[in-house]
Amino acid sequence: MVFAHGGGAMPYLAIRIARVATLSYAGGIPSPKRWINPYVPLMQAVPGLTGIQDNGNSTDEDMTSIKYHNALEIFPRISNVLELKQGTHKAL
Repeated sequence: MVFAHGGGAMPYLAIRIARVATLSYAGGIPSPKRWINPYVPLMQAVPGLTGIQDNGNSTDEDMTSIKYHNALEIFPRISNVLELKQGTHKAL
């Protein structure tokens, strides 16, 4: 997951998630255990990305940044651990 604001929301989100997980009547929340990429189904993501590119204001380089490079720049350590390099990803 990519969290905005440098992850500053995480302490607040963690407290809320922990509270819900401890509710005896709710039995916790099983759905986070089932989260699988992509968070947005491809049937929704592809038209959105296509719409961004088709508006004529985004280059192929812009789209590659939106799809991959921006996240790789935010998380360089993960990128290095996974040996991901910019320019090695196939477009959707």
